[in-house]
Amino acid sequence: MRFKRQAQVENVYFQKKIARFGLKFSFFCEAESGHISDFLIYTSDEIVYNLKYSQYPVFTKLVLYLMDRSLGKGYCVSINNFYMSSQLADILVTEKTDSYGAVNKTRKRPPRQFSKDKVPKGEISKKTVMKPVVIYDFNNTMDGLDLCDQEMFYYPTPENNRGSISKFSGSFSINRTAYVLATKSKTQYKNLKLLEFICKWLKKVSKVF
Repeated sequence: MRFKRQAQVENVYFQKKIARFGLKFSFFCEAESGHISDFLIYTSDEIVYNLKYSQYPVFTKLVLYLMDRSLGKGYCVSINNFYMSSQLADILVTEKTDSYGAVNKTRKRPPRQFSKDKVPKGEISKKTVMKPVVIYDFNNTMDGLDLCDQEMFYYPTPENNRGSISKFSGSFSINRTAYVLATKSKTQYKNLKLLEFICKWLKKVSKVF
């Protein structure tokens, strides 16, 4: 997330993002609606996670920290290649949680089933195969995170210049939660886009104050 105010957190450089400098968020979202179940703001390399996951690598600790309340309940989680590893997949299995995602071959202890064939850039292999169903499932379930990420960029949360990081991030989470609950529980909001919901909410608030 782009952020230019003074804060007691590290401003992270994103080489491939339009907004090169900003805050680094890690989200745990519901797949269909994009509802934010939990999130974490990167502050430094010395960030403290749940102590019961202290023996694991950083990215594994982060995922388990965000999923702590959902482990052991039979959920299935989609994880992108930035966090996914064979070790994390094994841990989730022991926690009665299914998972799928993309894995970088450069990760430590890659699965033995990984193909060692190298195809030159811009070329294709001779063999044509059907895309597995799991790839469709992964792409569809990652939409929740992509949707949340897009909305944070398109509709930045209004905040005064003295707002703290916790207020700034928390206000977006509250707005997003209110939108999800309204669209699921009230028929009049069912087909509203987030921007339309924000406009209606602002009109009601302006009448009160």
